[in-house]
Amino acid sequence: MRARQRWPASIQVVAAVAAGVHAFYDELGRAAVGVIGPSQWEAQANFPADIGPDAVWFARNFQQQFGCKPEYGAAGSFAAGLIFQKCVQQAGSLQDNDLLAAAAQLDCSTFYGRFRLDSASGRQVGHRILLTQWDQDSKVVLPPSGNTE
Repeated sequence: MRARQRWPASIQVVAAVAAGVHAFYDELGRAAVGVIGPSQWEAQANFPADIGPDAVWFARNFQQQFGCKPEYGAAGSFAAGLIFQKCVQQAGSLQDNDLLAAAAQLDCSTFYGRFRLDSASGRQVGHRILLTQWDQDSKVVLPPSGNTE
């Protein structure tokens, strides 16, 4: 990425897995501008939540507690706790099989996005990945394209 200015002009768009986190920009500075990356969550996406707080609450409280903006790893961890809490409430148990059965029945949303498991495979199929692009010193969430569930 640091050598982008030497790449052929035919390379007009670049994507990098690491571009979804602020450490990418911290490391590369201006060389990060324009790079697209995946992100599990961005506060500005502000998904409607029917379980737990909204993204504004989470981002504000995280910033107050830890002195920095939350990345998607922190948001995902907090959201996992919300889903776990909902499963415990529904199952009335802490047994793995009971919790899995409760999770299989969920179709809900947290500030992190939708949670829904595929009944055949057990895979998380409700959550959608966001694409972001660095614009100066901040990430912009790109509009979704294609088929979304």
